Amino acid sequence: IYFITANTEDSIQASFYDIAMDNGVVDAQEWKSGLHWLLTHEESWLIIMDNADDPKISLERYFPSCDHGNIMITSRNAELQNVVGQSLELQDMIPDDGIELLLKHAVDKPLSSNEQEQVVQIAKELYYFPLALVQAGAYIKQQKCLLTYLKFLRNEHKQLLEKKLTQSADRYQLSVYATWNLSWGQRSSSSKVLLNICSHLHYEKIPRLLFE
Repeated sequence: IYFITANTEDSIQASFYDIAMDNGVVDAQEWKSGLHWLLTHEESWLIIMDNADDPKISLERYFPSCDHGNIMITSRNAELQNVVGQSLELQDMIPDDGIELLLKHAVDKPLSSNEQEQVVQIAKELYYFPLALVQAGAYIKQQKCLLTYLKFLRNEHKQLLEKKLTQSADRYQLSVYATWNLSWGQRSSSSKVLLNICSHLHYEKIPRLLFE
């Protein structure tokens, strides 16, 4: 099983190059070496192209032309249904599952009826999006602010709506950004410096040695 980070052309090609190197292609010079290895390696394999959301990227050029492997694509770009054999549209998380996910990350003790109602309202406010719920839960647990979080969140949404960056953002992006930005505001100056450095690196495989 090979994971391809598919959000940019560079990350796709880097992933294919890694496939070549991981499988002992000692003379690998470019990403096509990984593609060639998949073509000629007749045992079954599975490629998972993750986060293929950019409609400007032509994924077909990265499909090995053979019949001994399979490709799975995860994407928020519905147009990709036209280039694959089968597709499955995942529905939004149902309310009960969203509430359970938020509870898992936000609290570790029994709740009062008022606190339970707050959890329900927060999950609803975030449209039950898993990443937003996890971020919100982590913030609530760290700051111990379950009863006031909804007020903070709505204020953050209000501020975001006043910024131009939200004009092209959908409700998923707004929910995720709002919960992330609340957490960002609580970071220390040194933590923000570290995170800013990390923002220039690929989000996978950041070497620990870099910070030692």
